[in-house]
Amino acid sequence: MFIVNTVHDSIICELPPEEVDIFHELCKFCLTEQTDRYLKDIYNVTFVAPLGCGVSTASHWSTGKEFTYEKENTI
Repeated sequence: MFIVNTVHDSIICELPPEEVDIFHELCKFCLTEQTDRYLKDIYNVTFVAPLGCGVSTASHWSTGKEFTYEKENTI
């Protein structure tokens, strides 16, 4: 699995079909759960806004069923 391109708020990746489930988990982890830690560690910023992401897998960009994930509320 690897990143092919980024366009605005989209990250386009290529991955084999057997890695779809782990790709969803990785996206959810990186784009929602770890954002707070990254901003605090790198920029010393405490980020409290709600975050979410949508992940879809298909043979072409912007097709396929989208699954949405939201950050767990830790406040």
